[in-house]
Amino acid sequence: MVSKGKFMIKWQIVKRKKFIVVVFAILFLLIVVIGEFYYLQRYQKEKEVLQDKLNALSAKASVLKRKIRDSENKLSDMEKKLGEEKSKVDALSQKLEEEKKARLDTFQRLISLGSRLKEERAAAQRTKENLAQALKEVEELKQKVQSLTTEKEHLAVQLQKLTAKKVNLGSVVVGSSGEQESSSRRVVNVEGKVIAVVKEYSFCVINVGSINGVREGDLFSLYHGSRYLGDIKIDKVRKSLAAGEFLSSSLPRLLKKGDRAVYKSPAK
Repeated sequence: MVSKGKFMIKWQIVKRKKFIVVVFAILFLLIVVIGEFYYLQRYQKEKEVLQDKLNALSAKASVLKRKIRDSENKLSDMEKKLGEEKSKVDALSQKLEEEKKARLDTFQRLISLGSRLKEERAAAQRTKENLAQALKEVEELKQKVQSLTTEKEHLAVQLQKLTAKKVNLGSVVVGSSGEQESSSRRVVNVEGKVIAVVKEYSFCVINVGSINGVREGDLFSLYHGSRYLGDIKIDKVRKSLAAGEFLSSSLPRLLKKGDRAVYKSPAK
């Protein structure tokens, strides 16, 4: 009986231990399940926040894309208008050249008429009437010259306005070849500085002009310090300014305001 009582006691102890193990196992599982549930809830909330941020960024991206498309359309319109304005300027330049040629022909005719006038004066002794007629023709020619001079000045003003619309250089505007001031002095070894660079039309403006002996067609070498950059060919000259077109494709990229312009060779 004693042995049987001991066995029962041991059995109850084992059952209690198993019960405690089961209880701990159940508690552990509950903790794990609660932890997983909490983690899933937190993950879901973070996912929703991130999704909201992603939606907001997508909306901003859509707005930026629309703005970019609008900007590209505006840029395309501006380029089209620029092309149209350039075509107008080219047409006006061609018209100006034709008018210049017509004035040159008129001037040559005036020279021819002047020669005829000299011949008429040599033969004017024949009669007083012939002399009076010759003097009358001289007065008419003077009026024509004055009219042509007025027309030339008017066209020069129009050309200056067109040039100012084409390239605005602040207070510096290079006039047409009809406005050039010629100088009787021819100075060599002239050196100046670049005061304006117009990359879009491949030319620059230097601070030496006809007063320094510069003429259309002269070549100038450009330097940044002692570094040679390239050459320009003078195509427009004023009293103290000159504009030259780039003869080197690298000049628009390398040339800066303040670089040196050194006379290289005369016009050919």
